Amino acid sequence: MSKTTTEVSPLQKLANASAIKRAENQYRLARLFTPYQWEPERVDYDRVAVFLDNPRIPFPQPTEALNSSLSRIEGALAEANALLGAFATQGIEPTLDADQLFITARANVVNPSMARAA
Repeated sequence: MSKTTTEVSPLQKLANASAIKRAENQYRLARLFTPYQWEPERVDYDRVAVFLDNPRIPFPQPTEALNSSLSRIEGALAEANALLGAFATQGIEPTLDADQLFITARANVVNPSMARAA
């Protein structure tokens, strides 16, 4: 019995990494909507997708700390979306499904030291 492996091109790996970065920031945005000490569930993560183009809409007058978080999320989303858009024009789409993105984003945000070790 032989095991079949699928080669993933370097550009495909970069597209997947960009999709993960966008998912991580979607997860961070979902955290802003959940009570302290609670982690967002998949439903929370999915609900905030509507705000990915403008994360400030639900926070018209953010506190200084919240404003700082929103600025970081906005910048990271803009970068990830620009990269994903560039890949899409070349016909390269991420191969990770929504569940894989959520699970990976949650793991990377909740325990970032493990993400760097991998």
